[in-house]
Amino acid sequence: MRTVVVTDSFFPRLDGVAVATSLRVQELFETGSLVGVLAISEDRDMAHEAIPQTVDRQILGPLGSWAGYPIGISSTSAVARQIAAWRAEVVEVHTIGVLGVIAMRAARKLRLPPKLC
Repeated sequence: MRTVVVTDSFFPRLDGVAVATSLRVQELFETGSLVGVLAISEDRDMAHEAIPQTVDRQILGPLGSWAGYPIGISSTSAVARQIAAWRAEVVEVHTIGVLGVIAMRAARKLRLPPKLC
């Protein structure tokens, strides 16, 4: 299964969303899924020893932050292009922010099953 995980918080950030999302990515990888991560990050290197190096990571720049939490935005078409380039079969959305809405719309545009986690 080819899964794209969309999140607004991922390593190297250490908050609840980043940790939970990273654990889910590990779980998907360990069960044989090919995993792509589309995340907001100020750090271009989202590498972490807990995340397999074979996990593909794409970066969206942050739009800003609220109470220290990154907020990102992109167009539905741009996110859909990145999901399509990964040849995803499932899109997991790990944010309820603006990026989550955009990712859900992109998945529907591509006729892929979105999963809000």
